[in-house]
Amino acid sequence: MQKFASEFKTTNVVTKREKVIVGNLFDFVINPDSGFVIGIIIEIFDKKKTKKTVNVSQVVGIGADFVMIVSLDDLAEPDEIIRIKEVLDSDIKIRNTKVYNQNNDYLGKVKDYTLNFHTMSLNRLYIRPANMLKVILEDLVIPRNDIIKIEKNRIIVRSGAIKQKTTYPSSILKSKSVPRKTETA
Repeated sequence: MQKFASEFKTTNVVTKREKVIVGNLFDFVINPDSGFVIGIIIEIFDKKKTKKTVNVSQVVGIGADFVMIVSLDDLAEPDEIIRIKEVLDSDIKIRNTKVYNQNNDYLGKVKDYTLNFHTMSLNRLYIRPANMLKVILEDLVIPRNDIIKIEKNRIIVRSGAIKQKTTYPSSILKSKSVPRKTETA
């Protein structure tokens, strides 16, 4: 199963043991070296909207409208889980990061990405093209195996990595939720 990361914004996070909703999924923590999800960030339901992290090994279920973790005991401060802290401290983000090919040609910025929940890994990048004529009409799709390096403010992909284009019908371009229809480039 794969899903767009943006589809999880404000998804409820529930606990298996206590059977309570603890907050909303705020973001995924992805290891930039491997592309695997190593944790999730949860915005807790409190007045301060506190952020907590959970190691991916404690995620026991993902549904259409929830993410399930084992227990409230698995919630940690962002700096308590060493590998998650290292990734967060590096300030490497996926969404809105500039994408270049090996020849240093600017391709655009990451609009969204998909995650494979069987492998808990980054699956594809969806790039808003740099070419202003294409900004409104289509996104570029980069498969995970064509991503060479993810670093702060920059993702490098193989030259010629673009395999597909995602085209949006003009009638829904103004919609905030844009369904994706893919066609072979």
